[in-house]
Amino acid sequence: MILLLTVLFTVSCGGTNGSASSHTTEAGTIPVSSSTAGSFHGTYRLSDIYSADLSIVRAEGVQYVDTVKNKVRIEIEIETLLDNYKIEREYPIEFGKSSFMLTSVSAEKYESENSSAKKSYYIDTHYLAEMPDFLALLNIEWQKISNSTAEIKF
Repeated sequence: MILLLTVLFTVSCGGTNGSASSHTTEAGTIPVSSSTAGSFHGTYRLSDIYSADLSIVRAEGVQYVDTVKNKVRIEIEIETLLDNYKIEREYPIEFGKSSFMLTSVSAEKYESENSSAKKSYYIDTHYLAEMPDFLALLNIEWQKISNSTAEIKF
């Protein structure tokens, strides 16, 4: 019985060998390269989101980046302390070497940049969301899960 408890404790805690990382790499995750904008093409899952303007309790989302049609589509559901919001947007974008941003004139702003080498599976987005009941700057981290832009629901 003591042996079984020791094994369960080891498995549940895991072994990091002293190396701390803010993320765990998941099966099916695809790296985002900083060398070419073409590696942005694909589907991303919402990994992390925060805002100084909103108290976010829960959030889910998906992002589709199409480097052929030069557009991005985001679908995010946010639950805050006060209300629930659903954001569905599609924007024309232009690509830089390691980033992309909104090209059309809009009150909303959308800018993404690939994360540092230690987080090469992620891209960071700064998004100024303008909705009827709030204006908020969202900092979003997206995890690339596919090279395809086929519709995936969260």
